[in-house]
Amino acid sequence: MIGFTRSVELDNLKSLDEANELTQEQLIDGQRIFMGELEDKWFINALSMVAVEPQTFKMVNCLDIGTFLEFQKYGLYIFKFKKQGQSVFVIIDDQLPCIKDANGAPIPFFARCQNRNLFWVSLIEKAYAKLHQRYWALSGGSTAEALHDLTGMAIEQCFMDSGDQMTNPKNLFHCLKVLTSDGCLVGARVDYEMFSAMKDSTKKKFYSEAEGLGIHRRYMYSILDVREIMAQDEGGAWSK
Repeated sequence: MIGFTRSVELDNLKSLDEANELTQEQLIDGQRIFMGELEDKWFINALSMVAVEPQTFKMVNCLDIGTFLEFQKYGLYIFKFKKQGQSVFVIIDDQLPCIKDANGAPIPFFARCQNRNLFWVSLIEKAYAKLHQRYWALSGGSTAEALHDLTGMAIEQCFMDSGDQMTNPKNLFHCLKVLTSDGCLVGARVDYEMFSAMKDSTKKKFYSEAEGLGIHRRYMYSILDVREIMAQDEGGAWSK
């Protein structure tokens, strides 16, 4: 059964401006996101990237426009997106579609933070769904599209293989080092679906290897810093 619960009725709600003041440890916990009942991983990927960049996060949540925060005491939230180069402001109330967990406590039906006291994901997703007229409109899309809608920035994608056809790994390292030092939003994911000639068994093998390293298939991971480190190989030799 699905019902609507006001976000202020959920335990220890942190408002968006309060969430912005969380410690780094709390913020990381807040970025562990459950996708919910929508196939909108593409949007959640983009949102998780934006959340690690404080200034961009403030712009999306309109935390840089102090007068908008006054609306929160009336149960209203305002978010800013970009469409065709224009800023679009979306106003939502604080009611979230919820279901009950095994203990009878309400939890958001769609995207939510692992930290049950944080609801910024659920609220932004609701605003983005309103921008597209309904939740189910978010069932398909691309992370690049969502990043553009959230930031208004031009999005560039590159693909890395052995270097024969796509991005050379050595050149990529230096590019990433420059981009992260300049404060750009950079993300990476393991996704072999674009390689139509690759056998399914090979894809499965590569995905399994990635999972063994803790990297989930087709999830976007933010790249916060790039640097050279010294590492020791199996023979005991040290190198960069």
